[in-house]
Amino acid sequence: DTTRLPIPLTLNSLRLPMHPLTHHQTPFPTRTYASPNPPDSPPHLARTPSKISHKTLAVARGNFFPVMEVTGLVGGSASLPCDVSHPPEDSIYLLLWFTDHLTTPIYRLDERWLGGGRERLWSNEEVLGSRATLEVRSSPALLRVNLLTLADQGLYTCRVDFKLQPTKTTRVKLTVVVPPKSVSVLVGEVGGGGQTVKGVVGPYQEGDLVTLTCIAHGGLPRPSVVWFKDTHLLDSYMESQSGTLWNSIAAPPPLLSPNITFINTNNNNNHNNNMKNDNNAILPEAPLTTTITAPSGSLSIASGKSEAKTVEPYNTVTLGPLTRNDLKLLLTCEASNNNLTLPTSLVVMVDMNLPPLSVVIRAPDLPLTAGRSTKLYVR
Repeated sequence: DTTRLPIPLTLNSLRLPMHPLTHHQTPFPTRTYASPNPPDSPPHLARTPSKISHKTLAVARGNFFPVMEVTGLVGGSASLPCDVSHPPEDSIYLLLWFTDHLTTPIYRLDERWLGGGRERLWSNEEVLGSRATLEVRSSPALLRVNLLTLADQGLYTCRVDFKLQPTKTTRVKLTVVVPPKSVSVLVGEVGGGGQTVKGVVGPYQEGDLVTLTCIAHGGLPRPSVVWFKDTHLLDSYMESQSGTLWNSIAAPPPLLSPNITFINTNNNNNHNNNMKNDNNAILPEAPLTTTITAPSGSLSIASGKSEAKTVEPYNTVTLGPLTRNDLKLLLTCEASNNNLTLPTSLVVMVDMNLPPLSVVIRAPDLPLTAGRSTKLYVR
């Protein structure tokens, strides 16, 4: 029998592909247009929602796209790259920039047919204002943001729709750096009541031990502090990584079994260390000062009124015993948290009082005579 009969094929347990984004458009909808679709508009750009849902945005912001890192200085500028490469016969239809905390674009380039007075270039006034410009002819395209603030720091997503080829997505992490404002040199250790010095330290004697502490003021992220001896690295270990924190609390009288919880917040690894005081003692009516050795950060007290003090980054170096060769030794304290600016530094010179190595009295040329003055030369 040569008659061909159709044979039904039954498929069970259908599954979606493991990587649905590999060969498909990224599921980013575009903004809604009240006017009809532009002529020759690709189907994937036709009348889609004006906002991106948090669920859709989470998919695009997952592990599907690598994250590029860009660093800029506060008050300066940064260029955020966006992949817009395409064949010569293709062209950009829509380019959108997003931040992680918003589901609506912060910057838009729209090359489609524009109706109803819609602008080709647009930026979010609250986020960027007039601080951003787009260089789309470069490869990659660059969104240049000027007058950077700490609020600009975060993750950015650039999404590009083309006339022919699939959508492209670029992820950028922008870090805004605040350089350290200044450094100071303290004689002794932090908390030891030492004097702040500039220019010259000393004078010291032979055999003395000299302890100097370099403290960095300001800066985000926290700067590293190092010591140089002349031009050679002397000390890069920062005692502030495991420094001493202190806090005071006004204790009402009498305070019996206070069970106070001390909380140390570490700025480097963002974890809290809680310690309880279970003393069964009656404390006098006076501010209670606690001293705790802990990682750098700030210390707060969970009971009563507290006055927390933040530990600034510092590095303590001890020299000695000093020798005659250390006279006029130059020590440089440097603080840095980026490679875009020169380190903030301060140079101090070691001064010393040195005893003479030997004393020689030169004999007079003529014999000494009673009643007459004679000059003797000592060297």
